[in-house]
Amino acid sequence: RFTPQTSGYYYISAALKSDTGTNFTNLTVYLRKNGTEMLEVSAFNDAYNSTFGATIIQLNGSTDYVDVAANQNSGGAINLDGNSDGKKNFFTAFKLVG
Repeated sequence: RFTPQTSGYYYISAALKSDTGTNFTNLTVYLRKNGTEMLEVSAFNDAYNSTFGATIIQLNGSTDYVDVAANQNSGGAINLDGNSDGKKNFFTAFKLVG
């Protein structure tokens, strides 16, 4: 959860990568503001594909927050393919000047 303390417009992005080579229809990433979906992106998982989404969201600098949720339909539990360098799964948020 990201809760900035300065109001303004923020660039928000996230990427998730599954840790399975099994093909399945959707790995979906949701960028949410205060629990409401602001962006939904899906990708077909074909041998460890990633799903990436980005948007610009106005935040009030006090109570507004942004988080990331995900869903997949492989028919079973899967792990995310992650490591400590943050190249495979990440969340980014920064304030735009203006």
